[in-house]
Amino acid sequence: MIKLMKSEVTPRVSSCSLLCGLWLALCSLLMPAATVWAGYANTAFWSNQAGQKVGSLKVSKGDEIHLILKAEVPASKTLRLYKFTITYNSGLASLAEAKKPAGNSFSGSISTKTAGEVVFNGFSTDGLAGPATVSLLELKLKATAKGSFGLAAQVNNFGYDCTNQFPPTLQPAEIAIEELPICIAAPETCDGKDNDCDGKIDEDLTRACSTACGSGTEVCQDGKWVGCTAPQPQDETCDGEDNDCDGQVDEGVKSSYFQDADGDGYGNPSVSIQACSAPSGYVADNTDCDDADKSIYRNCGPKPQTAAFWSNQAGQKVGSLKVSKGDEIHLILKAEVPASKTLRLYKFTITYNSGLASLAEAKKPAGNSFSGSISTKTAGEVVFNGFSTDGLAGPATVSLLELKLKATAKGSFGLAAQVNNFGYDGTNQFPPTLQPAEIAIEDEITPRPSCSEDDSGAVDIQGASGRVGSEAKILVRIQNAPSKIASLGLRVNYDPAVFEYLGFETGEVARPFDQFNVNPDPDNPGQLIVGGLFTASSIPQGTSGGLVELKFKVKGGQGNLCYTFQVERLKDDIARFSSSGGCFCIKTCDGDLNGDGQITPADALIVFRCYLKLGPCPDCTDVNEDGEVTPADALCLFRKYLGQPSCLD
Repeated sequence: MIKLMKSEVTPRVSSCSLLCGLWLALCSLLMPAATVWAGYANTAFWSNQAGQKVGSLKVSKGDEIHLILKAEVPASKTLRLYKFTITYNSGLASLAEAKKPAGNSFSGSISTKTAGEVVFNGFSTDGLAGPATVSLLELKLKATAKGSFGLAAQVNNFGYDCTNQFPPTLQPAEIAIEELPICIAAPETCDGKDNDCDGKIDEDLTRACSTACGSGTEVCQDGKWVGCTAPQPQDETCDGEDNDCDGQVDEGVKSSYFQDADGDGYGNPSVSIQACSAPSGYVADNTDCDDADKSIYRNCGPKPQTAAFWSNQAGQKVGSLKVSKGDEIHLILKAEVPASKTLRLYKFTITYNSGLASLAEAKKPAGNSFSGSISTKTAGEVVFNGFSTDGLAGPATVSLLELKLKATAKGSFGLAAQVNNFGYDGTNQFPPTLQPAEIAIEDEITPRPSCSEDDSGAVDIQGASGRVGSEAKILVRIQNAPSKIASLGLRVNYDPAVFEYLGFETGEVARPFDQFNVNPDPDNPGQLIVGGLFTASSIPQGTSGGLVELKFKVKGGQGNLCYTFQVERLKDDIARFSSSGGCFCIKTCDGDLNGDGQITPADALIVFRCYLKLGPCPDCTDVNEDGEVTPADALCLFRKYLGQPSCLD
């Protein structure tokens, strides 16, 4: 496509263009085509985009010929008008574009009506005083056929006026078009090209490749690396192998089997394990109501009056729980002591799926006065016991174990508890019944915030995030002030149970205020009163920027939830401004940066690579919360892995 460039228009272009046309028409009448001017030392020449003169050019068919025609204006001369006719071989090249070059201030026109010819002119009332070089035409041709031609320029006019002429001399640029591109041999690379000029593309190129399962090689095909021979991850199957190469075996695919202590083919629903097939002494059935008597497995009579159950921290019973991968599963096992009974000893075995969750903590709950021990030596199992000489008289409810697991993989399992002992002594037993808590782990999702971020107001609070114990900086800002501001007043609401106000720093918008202050409202906890006053000036209309930065200590709150900061009661010059609040979201950081359910040297390496700027810096890399990522953060994780005192304790 031929692209014609129009001259830029200034307030006097129309008159200049008319004057240019009149001048050129007059010159054509006064000077016949055979007119010969006195010679001058100035020349015209073709140049490339780098400004280098081009006398000859060799290209390949299909290439672009991109040249700029320039001419010299002699000393003591002023160029006010010019007209040239460019000729080229239209059988060997087609016109792509002809336009006035950048920096050329002459008015004029360009005509490409005749094939193989470009006629252009220019006029300037002020002119260009020499000595100087003027760029006259930027020309782009496309080489369409093999051959050669001279890119010539006929000077029709070049001077101050029709009689005061100083035309430059020009040698045509010799253009040679080859049939095929000239190949310069280079090492072959995987890019779909014949780099080494041997007529073959991407030949004999291989490189190492790998997957989570191992290493292999791949080949280059059509400019892309394909066919990696490394073993590929497969869907996990229950076969004792790590099929998906994630470092875990049979995760999420095991089945539940139930203890059949009396050998009647029916399993005890309270005692189960996860396995690929039923181990000895276990069956798939879970309907035996009395696993101590082979003759009884149905219709066992009234259920015992006592029960054990899982509860959350608020004391609510939990029969099922849905969490996301990476979340904490925090439950407390409790049991009822019947009336007229006294509990002096107990022993339980807790089982969970270690392929789906890792143990974070198992401890005796607050308020439990029994002596005892807790063992977590076996993966997927917590064994604990307790003894008290005085005992706990019923009716009562005792908290037995506080358990924290971390969800590490998608799947579901039953959090079961086998009662080994529960009574006054070895013979006076009154074991409670317990239904496993069904735990369902979904893929990681973004927690739903408890507030909605809105930044539409002219007075707005910018959202932020941080951890419990850290300092929160909440920015109140002005956005495109609808009118000027000489005085203002507003209130900021927050949750005083979560945030403790520390102070403020004046923003760039409020620094010119003669008076500006922030004070807590003594009668309304969780409210700050903000006020400012100009005496001789004001904040201009349309201003945007920070008004004040409020500083708080995050003293509480729940991880992965967001808390609202709201602007209200706008007064004085901002009384009619719109306002919008912001959210502060609390992050939870436990040191497990790669999400594999445990703290290892791999987590410390993530921090160290972040410090060296050799890898990404995910949330929580500032482990010790000192405001920066340093080797001290990596050391904290490594000490935690070794079981030594660390900043996470």
